[in-house]
Formats: sequence, C-alpha cells, structure tokens
Amino acid sequence: TTQRKAETTNNNDKQQTTTTMASVSAASASDTPEQQSAPSPTKFKMDYIRTATQNYISRSANILGAPNLTTKGKSIIQADATIHGDYGAPIHVGRYCHIQKGVIMTPSVVPVSSDPLLAI
Repeated sequence: TTQRKAETTNNNDKQQTTTTMASVSAASASDTPEQQSAPSPTKFKMDYIRTATQNYISRSANILGAPNLTTKGKSIIQADATIHGDYGAPIHVGRYCHIQKGVIMTPSVVPVSSDPLLAI
C-alpha cells in the first residue's frame, strides 16, 4: 500500500506538471507577434534623436535644408521620411504630428524669385 501511495503521488505530480506546461505554452501561443518582437528601449534611443522640445527624429530620415524646418514639439519623424526644406520656403510641423515611413514633404508655396527670367 505504501508503494501504491507513492505511485499515485508521482502520477499526480506528473499531471500537475503537464497541466502547468500546457498552460504556459497556451499563454505564449496567445501572445501577438507585436508583443514578441517589441524593440528594446535602448535600440529605440539609438535610432532616434530627441530634441529639447521632445521631438523624435529618426537618424535615417532625409531632412534637406534643416534650417527651414520648424517642429513645435512632441512630434515623431520616422525613418525613410523625406522633408524638403531646401526649396527655400519654411516647413512647419505642428505638435503631436507623426510623419511615417515613405512620406515626402515639400513646401506648399515656393518663394518668388527676384530673377527677371523666371517672372510670370
């Protein structure tokens, strides 16, 4: 009878272990891919430049004519976004703006040239 009690206890432990392992694998299977492949905070800090007004600008964003770009704060410019400030007109990005990948921003109005050959 002592041997039967030990076998029963071992079987109960195996069932509990199996149940626990099944619940762990079910929990990990229910995780979305976004949760599994979330970027680490240090990688995020390395990929973006944080300005004094809490703008985040990707290091791989193409900003042409940076002196003509004005950001008001708490905006994000992601990688592969192109901002053309090199046309001479200012570009203003307001607060809480999110410029995503592949966006090309150009000024809506190009300043009038003093060149007489370009006059309309």
